[in-house]
Amino acid sequence: MAVDRDVAQNSRAIGRAVEAARERAIRRAIANAREEATRLAAAGGLSLGALLGVEERDPTPFFGNPANAYGSEGTFGPGRYCGTIRTPIRRRDARGVLRGTGRFRSRFGCRVPGEVNLVVRATFAVG
Repeated sequence: MAVDRDVAQNSRAIGRAVEAARERAIRRAIANAREEATRLAAAGGLSLGALLGVEERDPTPFFGNPANAYGSEGTFGPGRYCGTIRTPIRRRDARGVLRGTGRFRSRFGCRVPGEVNLVVRATFAVG
């Protein structure tokens, strides 16, 4: 689910936008699970019953999930979306090749995650 990018550039506002996206994602995931469960139950000649349980797990933030490259939980630590960003200073040498100087520029900045990903397991009764 996409995170609203037009938020104030501070950790609290970004955190609220991430939480709002997470809530929308949960509702959509349960609705999608209900549709899929209805389809599967009908294929088996059954009818779908009540929702019995929901389990939410966060996907692995880095490994195998490029959408969370900066981490929906905060780039600068849990719940921290703003902090010091260091970027290397690079210069071209005499041959025109771009090389690092070993020095860095530091600046304060915020990173809004592009989206929130989560895994939801929904269990339904059948009749």
